[in-house]
Amino acid sequence: AFMALFPAWEFDDELASAARNDGVAGVNEWFATKETTLGYRFKPAWFDLGVVAGNLSREDRHDEAKTVMTNLKRHYPQNPYVASFAASVHERAGEHQQAADEFDRAIATIDRLAPMKPDGELYLQKAQLLAEKSDWSGTVEAARQAIEKGGLKKPGGAYLLIGIASNELRDWQQAMDA
Repeated sequence: AFMALFPAWEFDDELASAARNDGVAGVNEWFATKETTLGYRFKPAWFDLGVVAGNLSREDRHDEAKTVMTNLKRHYPQNPYVASFAASVHERAGEHQQAADEFDRAIATIDRLAPMKPDGELYLQKAQLLAEKSDWSGTVEAARQAIEKGGLKKPGGAYLLIGIASNELRDWQQAMDA
């Protein structure tokens, strides 16, 4: 019953086909059609469509991938995961400044949201984003925040990031302790 009210089934396949068949215009038309026909019920699955954008960029369909992310960011302007997908798409397109801007946007969003969450998962996401930017001190700090806040599904990931970042900082003792 829920899917009848808020359909999302096979949106990823539909969008990928629209992009491959009609390029950027196909992506924009797909979003416009869904928004018009479904109205407020159109809530695209950000993860599934982010994966579509990633797949398109791996196929060297960078314009289509960026258009997917532009449309997706309209629906999820404060979602750090959407910003992270967008950063990856820009990075694959060789647009390093735009990728850095998206990473910064994701990090700023996490800084606002993480204190409100009961677990440290967003701090762990921040540590991963900072590692992508080679901000090793920031990576260690964010990973420690994640561990301190607790509730991590995979706490080993935080310790691994501390070890990697500490190695990059040439802090051998901290790397071994992690």
